[in-house]
Amino acid sequence: MKRICMNLIIGIFFVVAALGSAHASDKVYQLKIADSFPIKHPFNKVVNHFMEAAKKESNGRLDFQYFPAQQLGKLHDMLKIAQKGLADITYVGPTFFPGQLGLNTVATLPNCSIHSAQPSRARYTSKPFTGRAEAANLLPLFVKTKVGL
Repeated sequence: MKRICMNLIIGIFFVVAALGSAHASDKVYQLKIADSFPIKHPFNKVVNHFMEAAKKESNGRLDFQYFPAQQLGKLHDMLKIAQKGLADITYVGPTFFPGQLGLNTVATLPNCSIHSAQPSRARYTSKPFTGRAEAANLLPLFVKTKVGL
């Protein structure tokens, strides 16, 4: 769980770095996180741990509003919620949005590779995927985990 949170913190750091300059170090950034998971789902525990760790690592410069359990919209709305800026971070499972993010379902093809990380890495670094995400006004943040975590 710590590795997942640290990778998310690194992603958030780049978002914050893009939002402000070094001389605005006292500014607090409010980020909204939305997902469609029920409140008792393990993902919520990860998100809460991430928010606490990000606040600590940023020395209080990051603050969060968390909207779990479809409070801002259903799963099929999460992509639009991110695009319209209703939330800064949303959970968007690529397989729920066929054709909307380029090569988003490549990693789900059968017998594509032994480990799921290989097609995922190829998908997220390919220009057709990243180019479509940029055109859709999205910044993909990905979590890198080790097998077995």
